[in-house]
Amino acid sequence: MAIPHIFFVDDDKIACTFVSTRLEHSGFNVSCAHNGQEALQFLKENTPDLIILDLIMPGMGGYDVLEKIRANKATKHIPVIILTAREDENDKAKGVKMGVDDYITKPYVAEEFVARISAVLKKAKSAQGKK
Repeated sequence: MAIPHIFFVDDDKIACTFVSTRLEHSGFNVSCAHNGQEALQFLKENTPDLIILDLIMPGMGGYDVLEKIRANKATKHIPVIILTAREDENDKAKGVKMGVDDYITKPYVAEEFVARISAVLKKAKSAQGKK
C-alpha cells in the first residue's frame, strides 16, 4: 500500500516544519508550499492524496487557491482540509460551500488532527472505489 502524500500550504514556515514533522511521524509523505502561487505550480506537476490549506496568506489567500483547485479538472477530486485560525461560522460555511472536506481551527490537538486527516483519506479512497 502506498504511503499517502499530503500537501500542506501555509505561509508560516515554522508551521510547515511542525506539521510536516508530525505527519511524517504518523506515516505520511509531506510536501509544503508557502503561498498560493507556489501551491498551484506544485499542483501542475504533482497529485497529492490530500491538501491541507491555510486561509490567511499574503497575495493569493486560501479561498482563492481552493477556488482554482476545485475549478481544475486535474485537481478538483483531491480532498482539501482547511487549517486556519479563522473560527468564524461564516468562514466555515464558505469553506463547506466551496467543497472542503474538513475545516480545522488552530490551535488543534495533534492526535485529532491526524485522525481527521486519516478519516478524510479513507472517505476519499472509498469514494474512488465506488466509481
